Amino acid sequence: KTFAEFVHKTQFADLPNEVVEQVKDYILDSIGCTIGSYGVPEGVLIAKMGKEFGSGVDGTILPTGQKTSAAAAAYVNSKLCNFIDADETLYNYYHIGGVPLFSALHAAQKVGASGKDIITAIALAYEFSYRFCSSYALLTITETGGTEIAKASGFGFNSIAGAVAAAKILKL
Repeated sequence: KTFAEFVHKTQFADLPNEVVEQVKDYILDSIGCTIGSYGVPEGVLIAKMGKEFGSGVDGTILPTGQKTSAAAAAYVNSKLCNFIDADETLYNYYHIGGVPLFSALHAAQKVGASGKDIITAIALAYEFSYRFCSSYALLTITETGGTEIAKASGFGFNSIAGAVAAAKILKL
């Protein structure tokens, strides 16, 4: 409930300039990784899945420009973003990747949200991912500033981070 209230009330003007610039870098990195993954045969197959996953015109498969549903486009672009494993990492382990970006972007494409709305949604989703990883001992910062990663962990938090980004854009 506390985090949901935080997401609801946080606006672009509340974000420090450093966070805004980091999100912009993250967006460019994610777009580059998504396009780069289309350069390998498996990436082409992933992009083709978008047509099979959904019909519609409110989402776009980034490397091809193909229209599909927002949900299918968000899934395919997120998968492409991480496929070549070059996307950004949280403490060099957790790929938050394109999930918050493409969830926000395709929700924004559907409702006509602004770039500031997208940046805010991504920052909040990334914040969620960090807090989730930290709170469940998936990621621990040591006394010396290093990191320890849980031996058994997964990336399910990204699904919720994507929901955070889309919910912010859709004003849910």
